[in-house]
Amino acid sequence: MDPGPGAGAHDQGHPEGAAGKLPLSHSRVLFHDLPRLPYCNNCRYLALWGRVPIRLHSVARVMEELEQQLAHLGFIEFVAFGDDDFFVRPQEQVEELADAWRSRIGLPFGIAVSARTYRREKLLPLMDAGLRMVQMGVQSGSPRVLASVFHRTLDVERTRAAARDIAAAGRRRPLDLALDFIVDNPWETRDDTWKTFRYILELPPRVVLNIFYLAYFPGTPLYDRAVAEGIISPSGGATRFWARTRLQYQRTWETFLIILTRFLRLAVQRRSTALHVFLLACGSRPVRVAMRAVPGSVFSAAAGGLQQVLLARARRAERRNLGPPALGAPVSAGHGLHGQR
Repeated sequence: MDPGPGAGAHDQGHPEGAAGKLPLSHSRVLFHDLPRLPYCNNCRYLALWGRVPIRLHSVARVMEELEQQLAHLGFIEFVAFGDDDFFVRPQEQVEELADAWRSRIGLPFGIAVSARTYRREKLLPLMDAGLRMVQMGVQSGSPRVLASVFHRTLDVERTRAAARDIAAAGRRRPLDLALDFIVDNPWETRDDTWKTFRYILELPPRVVLNIFYLAYFPGTPLYDRAVAEGIISPSGGATRFWARTRLQYQRTWETFLIILTRFLRLAVQRRSTALHVFLLACGSRPVRVAMRAVPGSVFSAAAGGLQQVLLARARRAERRNLGPPALGAPVSAGHGLHGQR
């Protein structure tokens, strides 16, 4: 993905910002037996080293490593686990980690998960131990795009069910949920984009939207496909296809609606019938048909304007927290660190 209208590429961090955030990995191998997704940098790792079994650090080692770091970094207030899918570990280890965390660390922390391995019984002990942020990849609300472009075997209903369950758990105890989406994809249609918009519209209001512009990482199948179809030229190192910040391929009303929805949800941050009705009207067929007469440059400029507002907000938060904010940042380029989720 590429920095677009959403948050940064790895945003399951401190809900208030990155100041005082410590990234940590609990597994040695992240590119294990998971789908070979064509847009993800893990795909390159698989090509280099093949599929290998995942190897997890023991809970004792994680606790020891973390205690040593905290002893030297007294300003840490939040720990972000960088594992692609935290719930790939067995239930017993999740419970062991939760018990050790509660007794030895006590800090709030965040994880990234996949709907493929999500289980409520794994979530609850971690919440009791201090889990405050969960990040999960959805990427698109269109089954066609998921299957033919991203080669994701997770269907839309499964990610929707996991998102609803995590959000429901967060209503009883403090827990933020951030979902990753990829927009501005040259292989999707207006109808595909509209399906993503409708997926987002059905999410609980406090779910954070990480919106990314699709980017082409050299060495991935999606990069090779884009070169073969003439969408991009081969990279000589000077062009960074993963560092764009403006709409390029889908300069449509439907794409702008996704960016606008994220902007308005950040502003309201609560259930609003009026906002929901307004967005439903914006996504209605008569409005969509009428907006086809508007030049794409208008939507690109409008999306850029919202981007600037979010960027100004991010900079204010950066000055306040002495670090970039985890939530509410501008749209990001690329698929993010956790592309296979």
